[in-house]
Amino acid sequence: MAAVIACEINVIERFGSAEKLCAYAKVVATTYASGGKVAHGRLLPSCNKWLHWALIEASWVAIGYSAYFGAFYQQRRARGKKPNTAVTIVARRMCCILYQLLQEKRDFEKQPQRAHTQSYPRSLRVKTDGTTTACC
Repeated sequence: MAAVIACEINVIERFGSAEKLCAYAKVVATTYASGGKVAHGRLLPSCNKWLHWALIEASWVAIGYSAYFGAFYQQRRARGKKPNTAVTIVARRMCCILYQLLQEKRDFEKQPQRAHTQSYPRSLRVKTDGTTTACC
């Protein structure tokens, strides 16, 4: 799947941000805003289907083998998301990480988990002021 992802992305400089890469990979929903109201719809219809397929398949594997992505998936399921929706959220997280790694031109290095942190991802942890951090 790495070969498919590499071929479909080609050059990371084409994308100005992780959000644009996620939109190209079809792992973000459409958003309509008018008159102060915001509505989220289906996934974007015209995107790269091969990159989307590769990220979804890689996400299913990561959920089974990675404690980080497994906990992230289970957290979303606990919030009431359906399995396919939750795996799409995992794929978006993977796409954000992929963008960062390609921008910095470095390999992935698994970081050991600190003893004082909880097992679910950092973005889902509540800060001391009561807020949470964002995905990308």
